[in-house]
Amino acid sequence: MYYIDHELQARVEGKQIHFLLIWRLDVKIQIIGLPCNRLTELVKATHAAVQTLGFHYEFEEISDTAEVEKYGVPLTPVLIVDGKVRSMGRVQSQEALEALLKFIATHRSKS
Repeated sequence: MYYIDHELQARVEGKQIHFLLIWRLDVKIQIIGLPCNRLTELVKATHAAVQTLGFHYEFEEISDTAEVEKYGVPLTPVLIVDGKVRSMGRVQSQEALEALLKFIATHRSKS
């Protein structure tokens, strides 16, 4: 799906014309944590949020104990979006994750 950034209007030869600036948002999401209910809840909420928004995404769940230890995170689960830690030690609701992803989309549209 594509993200509508701005809607523009113009007049050409006396006719009203509408333009939509549209772009595709691709995100890479990683969730790091030891297997537990909190990890499962965050994974489900994240998938639901991204699918509700219609973004294209790459998803990686890292739950192997040895792999989790390599990241050296003090609290789990950890949510990483495009290489940036966005949440640590908390299970975000689907609504909160949608708001976060919308924020990221808005921030990208300004750059």
